Amino acid sequence: MNKNGKYDLAKILYQWADETRDAIYIADSDGITLKINKAYQKMSGYQPSDLVGKSLKNLVSKGYFSSAILLALEKKEPVTIVGMQFKSKKHLISAAIPIKDPSGKIYAVVATHRDISEYEKLQDEYERLKGELERAESLNKELLNTKELVSEDVIPGNNMQQILRHAIRIAPYPINVYLYGESGVGKEVIANLIVEKSDRNNRPFIKVNCSAIPEQLLESELFGYNPGAFTGARASGKPGLFELADHGTILLDEIGDMSLRVQAKVLRAIQEQEITRVGGVEPKKIDVRIISATNKDLLELVKKNKFREDLFFRLNVVQIKIPPLRERKDEILPLADLFTKKFGEKYGLKKEFSQEAKRYLLGYDWPGNIRELQNVIENALVSTNSTVIQYDDLADRLEKKNKLSHKNTKVTLKEAVNDFEKQIIIEALKENNSIRAAARILGVDHSTLIRKIGKYNLEKGKYGSAIFHQQVKNCTKKN
Repeated sequence: MNKNGKYDLAKILYQWADETRDAIYIADSDGITLKINKAYQKMSGYQPSDLVGKSLKNLVSKGYFSSAILLALEKKEPVTIVGMQFKSKKHLISAAIPIKDPSGKIYAVVATHRDISEYEKLQDEYERLKGELERAESLNKELLNTKELVSEDVIPGNNMQQILRHAIRIAPYPINVYLYGESGVGKEVIANLIVEKSDRNNRPFIKVNCSAIPEQLLESELFGYNPGAFTGARASGKPGLFELADHGTILLDEIGDMSLRVQAKVLRAIQEQEITRVGGVEPKKIDVRIISATNKDLLELVKKNKFREDLFFRLNVVQIKIPPLRERKDEILPLADLFTKKFGEKYGLKKEFSQEAKRYLLGYDWPGNIRELQNVIENALVSTNSTVIQYDDLADRLEKKNKLSHKNTKVTLKEAVNDFEKQIIIEALKENNSIRAAARILGVDHSTLIRKIGKYNLEKGKYGSAIFHQQVKNCTKKN
């Protein structure tokens, strides 16, 4: 002990270090290690023999740990640092406090260390969950507005809601998307949604129908050409659609119709992120997100060597399969009402569908999907004189179309429609005790139902009670 009481203070510090739960490291004014307590030994994995009596500068230079004590000695004031420590890579918060004598001279520095790794894990998990919650809230908000995503007034059915959720979820990431579905199902609508919800929504969005451009022109349309590249080329050359879509998005619609030669150049554009104009030698760097769409099964085309497998997997980072309208029955009538309103406003017409016509819309398979439904509604609106669109107005239109597109089918559309009509009449007769009640359910006049009962000879079938069938027979005879 000296006259300043240094020994006594050191003894007090050592005793405190042994009793506290914090990890304690004590060094003298020269940065020589004096003591580490048991908590520090457990946290660091070092023993007193590894550190005591050794210079902190040497220990730090050898990568043992970083030291708040050295910084406190340099600044001559308390310091706190946060960072990785020890070979275990634990994340610590270290606070070093210089111990001074009455004259202000430092004769020791005490550092406490606390492991905040678990806290940070909890913080990270909290931030992750918070982010997930924010994304979920954002997604819910988007889904509340899905009527604006597919149409102005139509809430999509369950199948489409799942697809919209998926499209919104992947939209922010600049990955390629492959849209697969029959013609007219709404592939372009999904493509528009992906672009709208991405960070490229204010950048170019170029749409290309690969089947509409002759093969010999498609390459120059996509990649552009240099002056004099071929006969008839512009003297100034022409940028391609990939160049015009730089930093934006390009939709390659009907990509299944693209030739193998053009496919090879598209593959290079994806792999190298650059294109070369026809007749050019200097490649140009591009940043383009590709959305491809087709009604063909690209995997089948790959098996038949009509589509490059390597290109397919480059395009198919995310695949979204859009179901046909016949699998989305809950959207048919809302879409029909939407198109009726839309074309009614366009042509100054105000019409509606009879219940019989609505049942027909629901029963038809819609091979042309939403596009066909839209065309049928527009045609029915302008072709009928009545303010109510009837079953026959739709059946005549679709029967003619069916004959043109399915000349060799064994069952005509009229036969299929009649079969459907017969079935729904049978169901109505089964569920009701009178013809008038069944007619009300079907949305037709009493006399119309009686006529159709006779047409399909339903009085001879077994559809309900004997008493009811007698009613059918009687009514059929009277009429």
